Amino acid sequence: MRKILKETCPAAFLVKPYHISNVLVAVELALEGFAKQQPNTCDASRAAGTDREQLLLWKDQLFVKLNNRFVKIGLSSILYLAAESNYVHLITTEGKYPLRIGLNQFMEKTVGSRLVRIHRSYAINVDAIQSFTEQEVRIGKEVLPIGRSYKEDFMQQFGG
Repeated sequence: MRKILKETCPAAFLVKPYHISNVLVAVELALEGFAKQQPNTCDASRAAGTDREQLLLWKDQLFVKLNNRFVKIGLSSILYLAAESNYVHLITTEGKYPLRIGLNQFMEKTVGSRLVRIHRSYAINVDAIQSFTEQEVRIGKEVLPIGRSYKEDFMQQFGG
């Protein structure tokens, strides 16, 4: 059976007895394979399961993937981003969303927005700032540090 699976390069398969969580994963893998339009090929990226989209940008809206569903979040509702290992915690006016994506990747996808990096672990929405000094930024009740290497880029947002 393993040999047949390797030869046919299936997008996914189910083993009996199956569970609904396995079905959801199989459907997601099949849709992802179809979207990439790679019929009958088993390249390294597909086999490794890399490049799964966690967020999509459309105009001034961000769609983030949560529990196999994309949820719409307005860019203006983002307060800040906090990086933790391979995750970014997206903090908005509505709540907190954990995303399995690096902060650098997130920033690359949202280029041109009002988000600016202030620290190796933080990026903020400039419109959400309540006050700041040369060392920190206050957004709501949170006080976030400004890293030395990010200070100049941050100050350029204000023409300084």
